[in-house]
Amino acid sequence: MRLQKFISNYSSISRRKSETFIKEGKVRVNGSIVTIPYFDVSENDTVIVNGKRIFVDKTNKYYVFYKPVNYLSSFYDQGDQKGLKEFFKERQNLKIAGRLDYYSEGLLLITNNTRLINILTHPSYQIEKEYLVFSYKPISQQLIKAFKKGVMIDSIFYKANDIILVKDTMARIFLTEGKNREIRNVFAAFKQPISRLIRVRVGPLRIGNLKPAEKKEIPEYLIEPLLKLEKQKKIEPENNYKEEG
Repeated sequence: MRLQKFISNYSSISRRKSETFIKEGKVRVNGSIVTIPYFDVSENDTVIVNGKRIFVDKTNKYYVFYKPVNYLSSFYDQGDQKGLKEFFKERQNLKIAGRLDYYSEGLLLITNNTRLINILTHPSYQIEKEYLVFSYKPISQQLIKAFKKGVMIDSIFYKANDIILVKDTMARIFLTEGKNREIRNVFAAFKQPISRLIRVRVGPLRIGNLKPAEKKEIPEYLIEPLLKLEKQKKIEPENNYKEEG
């Protein structure tokens, strides 16, 4: 792992600040000053920044997090768009399993267990996700029937597992595909503008009573049903991190 990435992964220091500290000679690796940001280190090395050692916690961590609207599904800002770093000061190599688009909100799974990340992001595992969708206009039966049957939009096929109409302008939508902005694209094609889109469940994990920007650490036994899926399939990791919703 690159030294710059090691520091940002296992501390609250950003990658940009990590690079600055390294170039200024404020970082030691196993007692020696290192000024090269891409210097290769491992979790077994002793890394000290500004006189403070960075400790590596190797235990698996699992968090359910309520991503607020107007945040990226990333720890890092992109221009004027904010990332999630302010909510995870000590990241300890945490990664975001899957994504929600900038304007969507709801459940994100955040973990340092790469096995879980692969299971949640690889389409072959068919992990069901549940969304609450609010529309400015009554949701048409034409949209519901087409989405359940499967509909082609701009050469991309979209299909919901199920749609339950809660009231005229609100529906529960169940997906396993996780294609880029799937729900928004289908609603836009039927001229049904979305006012709010919330992911409330990923597999067996629910958002519960969490409010926007809140997180909760969860025990591994709640993750076990998902991890057991790995034994049933031997699949190469998926590197496709599209925004869902």
